[in-house]
Amino acid sequence: MSNTEDCFGFAISGTTPPSVTVQPSDVLGCNSATFNVTATPGNSGTLTYQWLYNDGASIGWSNVTAAAFSTGTVTGESSSSLSISGFDLTNYQFYCKVIEDGVCSVSSDAAQFKGSATTTWSAGSWDNGIPDLTTTAIINDTYNTTLNGNIEACSLYINPSYVLTVGANSYVKVQTSIYNNGELLVQNEGSVIQLDNSGIYDDSGSVATIPTTVEKLTAVLDAWYEYTYWSSPVTNETIGSALFPSSPYRRFSFNAGNFVDSTYETNNNNATVVGAGVDDIDDDANDWQLRAAGDLMTPGVGYAATHSPAAYTTATNYNYSFRGPLNTGIISVSVERNDTELGDTNWNLIGNPYPSAIDATLFFNENNYSANPSTGTLDGAIYLWSHSTPPSATNNGNQQINFDLNDYITLNYTGSSVSGVTNYIASGQGFFVTYSDAAPSTTGTVTFNNSMRVDGNNNQFFRTSNVNASTNISENKLWLKLTNDFGLKDNIMVGYVNGATAANDGAAYDAKTNGAYTKTMTFYSLISGDPEKLSVQGKATTDLNITETIYIGFLNNIDIPTVYTISIDDFEGCLLYTSPSPRDATLS
Repeated sequence: MSNTEDCFGFAISGTTPPSVTVQPSDVLGCNSATFNVTATPGNSGTLTYQWLYNDGASIGWSNVTAAAFSTGTVTGESSSSLSISGFDLTNYQFYCKVIEDGVCSVSSDAAQFKGSATTTWSAGSWDNGIPDLTTTAIINDTYNTTLNGNIEACSLYINPSYVLTVGANSYVKVQTSIYNNGELLVQNEGSVIQLDNSGIYDDSGSVATIPTTVEKLTAVLDAWYEYTYWSSPVTNETIGSALFPSSPYRRFSFNAGNFVDSTYETNNNNATVVGAGVDDIDDDANDWQLRAAGDLMTPGVGYAATHSPAAYTTATNYNYSFRGPLNTGIISVSVERNDTELGDTNWNLIGNPYPSAIDATLFFNENNYSANPSTGTLDGAIYLWSHSTPPSATNNGNQQINFDLNDYITLNYTGSSVSGVTNYIASGQGFFVTYSDAAPSTTGTVTFNNSMRVDGNNNQFFRTSNVNASTNISENKLWLKLTNDFGLKDNIMVGYVNGATAANDGAAYDAKTNGAYTKTMTFYSLISGDPEKLSVQGKATTDLNITETIYIGFLNNIDIPTVYTISIDDFEGCLLYTSPSPRDATLS
């Protein structure tokens, strides 16, 4: 497109069209561009602007609109400066039509998005410098991030016959798209992050038998029957392939629409009593659904499986491999609330769909109903299965021997019920959430997007991490532990954090404990004047002072003499260095 003038076909005596004095220039960059034009009026009139584009494949030009670049961000489409970000602009051209007083116009020259500079890994080095988020990186030799360093790039190409290995505690971060024409192996605790939701992952050009593999290790399994909650970081993967080392008779998904908890029992005695939401166990045992080997693992959905007895050898970590194109971009997962019983908890099992960890706070911001009532559906806490207690015949459930609900770790805005658990959800990790009773519809979605992804912190899988979360000096947290001489334990946390108040702020800050009245042993805290028993309690940062009192308690369904111990498990924050101490109110 070259400079053209038009007065809409009218011959207007003395009319001079506007003129372009500075033409837009070609842009070199990564998935974002700004084009500028400068014009002067021909008759001292008012100038307006309209940018047009051609995508390099279509015939003709179209007006730039936000809808045309909906996965990105557009500003200035009707001004002298056009900016587009978060969108793959490869082969796009742009020009501006400048109009004076709505009558006469002039068109600027067209400018093209030229893409980014390129650097290639070959013969053990980069030929044009180490890539960054503005550079296209090409892998033309074997590359291992543990040995050769993390990769950051605008876009990434893996050439045929070459393997890119992403090692533990290292990462590949790409602004836009990854084109794998060779092989990509993401080892346990390695991370691949794509930033723009419009970017793609494409391994269709590879002739390798298995172009893409993500490896995950379980936590240490002390017995074959210990469950792991999974979520697939790749697409088009089957239950039987990804969970091949697991027992084919113990591979389940969770049907939230079938969960109804109107009755409860005590110590698994099968003597049901009417009481909604008391034991958090489905009344008719049809919530867990056995899955076939050929079933596809839906991205963002959670699954539960035990290891195969035949494959189990000793207490150690076991490797599982997910094969298929990496998940990226916006992923929506269906969730629901069964209002057959209004008094129970609306459990849904979902999971991190990406080959990288996600930030739980950003997940909450997007999906909590209280934080985002227009699209959010969740109460505001997630529940991670840690499986640290052997099953027992006295634990409530639908089997003769059941697991302990105390083995769920609760995480919300306030923090975690167990010390040392960070705010990040590892790749491959499945977890429970609860659908909000305040949401107007009984069905909705949970949304994951690339802005939640992080380039580290991918080492906390199923159990407590050995690395403590970073301390915010303006916030203070106290973890307490209840143990008994049978080896049972339960944990709670009280946190003085920004956003919380002394009142019950809902699960986003004050998360209840599961099955409080029917578990073998339950430890909890209370908010004055509120009956809900909490595993995590949030309070305002200004609530903490030298006379602060927190009410705690425990319930016991053990009918023989037992010694209980309440102890401080951990604390963080400067004000709690004044040595808090548990006190029995009945003895004071």
